Amino acid sequence: MIQIESNEGSVAATAGFKAVQQAQNPLDEPYLKSLLKKWDLHGKLQLHTFYYTKYYHKLQGPQLIQDLFSDPEFQQRLQVATKSGSAQRQGVIRNIKTEPVPATETRLDMFDRLLTADPPVVRKTADGDIIKCMDDYR
Repeated sequence: MIQIESNEGSVAATAGFKAVQQAQNPLDEPYLKSLLKKWDLHGKLQLHTFYYTKYYHKLQGPQLIQDLFSDPEFQQRLQVATKSGSAQRQGVIRNIKTEPVPATETRLDMFDRLLTADPPVVRKTADGDIIKCMDDYR
C-alpha cells in the first residue's frame, strides 16, 4: 500500500528512471481494447514504461518507490482521476509511506478449484486461459 502527499512545485532530477518509448501500446490490442471499452476504461487508462538506472536489491522496495515518485520524468506523466472523471497532473510528491503487503500463498494451484466448481465459475479456452466476466445487463 502506498500513501502519497503532493504539492505543486519542482524537484531535482536524481531518481534514476528513464522513460521507454514503446512501438505499440498494448492497451490498443483489439481483444484488450474491447474489454476496456466494455468497462468504459478505454481512453481513460494510460500506460507508461520506465527503466531504473540504479542498482536494485529486493530489500530496497521502499527506496525504489520513493525514487519512482520523486523522479521528475515520472511526475510529469503521472495523472490522477478527479471526481468529475477527468485526469490532472498530481504535482510534486513530497512524502510517501509504504507498507508491505503480507503474502503467505506462493502457489497458484489454489486456482484449480475454479475449473472444477459445480456449477462452473469459469471456462477454459483452447489456449488454456480461464475466462469469466460478470454478466452484461446493458
